[in-house]
Amino acid sequence: MIIGIIDYGMGNLFSVEQALKKLDCTVILSDDPEILKEAEGILLPGVGAFPDAMELLNEKGLSSFIRSLPERKIPLLGICLGMQLLYEDSSEVKPAKGLGLLKGQIRRFEKGTHRIPHMGWNRLEFARMPYWLDDLQIDTHVYFVHSFLAVDTDGQEVFGTASYGEVQVPGVVGSGLITGMQFHPEKSGDFGHYLLEQWIANVRRNLDEQVSNLPQLICAEANVCAFSKGIMHRKRFTAIRRWKWRSNLQHQERNGFIWWIWTARKTASASMIKW
Repeated sequence: MIIGIIDYGMGNLFSVEQALKKLDCTVILSDDPEILKEAEGILLPGVGAFPDAMELLNEKGLSSFIRSLPERKIPLLGICLGMQLLYEDSSEVKPAKGLGLLKGQIRRFEKGTHRIPHMGWNRLEFARMPYWLDDLQIDTHVYFVHSFLAVDTDGQEVFGTASYGEVQVPGVVGSGLITGMQFHPEKSGDFGHYLLEQWIANVRRNLDEQVSNLPQLICAEANVCAFSKGIMHRKRFTAIRRWKWRSNLQHQERNGFIWWIWTARKTASASMIKW
C-alpha cells in the first residue's frame, strides 16, 4: 500500500516512516498536495501546539486537501496531535479552528486530573470495534504523552478509551475512512504496531463490514491464537522489565502494567491447556 505522510514541519516522522516500511508500505513524504494525491492512504502526524499546526496546514494548502479525502474515498489516519486536528476547534494557547472532520473539541485536562501531561502506558478499552480491526490482542496497552484531549465527542465516533483517573480519554476514534489515534502506535509496543498493521491491511475493506458491538469476553480460542503468535513472549516481557529498571517515572502505572502482563501470560497458558 502506498501511504502518504504529510510533512508539514510538526512531527518526528522517522519512527512512523520506518514502522510503515517494515509493514511493506511504499512511503511518500511530502507537503505537496499534488504529490500526496498519488497515495492510497494518508497519515497526518503531529507533535506540538494545535494553532501552530493548523496555521502551517492552511499556509501549505493542506487543510483543503485533507478535508477532500473522505469525498475522494482516501483513508486518513491522524496520530497524536494529528488526531486532535481532526476535531472542530481547540483552546490550546489560543482558540483555533480545526479540520472539522470529527465532532468535538480539544481541551486541556482539568486541574486535579492526576499529573499533567498524561504520560505513560494505559490500557485501551473498546466499546465498539472499527471496521478495519479484526480482533484484539490480550494486551491492549499503548503509550500516551499529551496534555489535551477530545471532549464533547460523538459516542459513535469513539471506539477505544483509556482511563486516566476519573477521565475517559478517547484513544481510537473515527468516522468512515477517517481514523484517529491519540497515542503513537509506532511507539506503543506490540499492540500499537498491531493496530497500525490492521489499519493498513483492512482500511479499504467495505465499510458495511464494520462491527458495531464488541464481545464482552475474549474466548479461550482467541487467547490460544494470540498466545501462539508470540504476542507476550519472554523477550517482550524482559524488555519491559529493563525499561522499568532504567526509569522510575510513573512507577505505579508501569508496575501495574508489568503485573498485568505476567498474569495475562498465565491466563493464556491456562486457556491453552483447557482448550
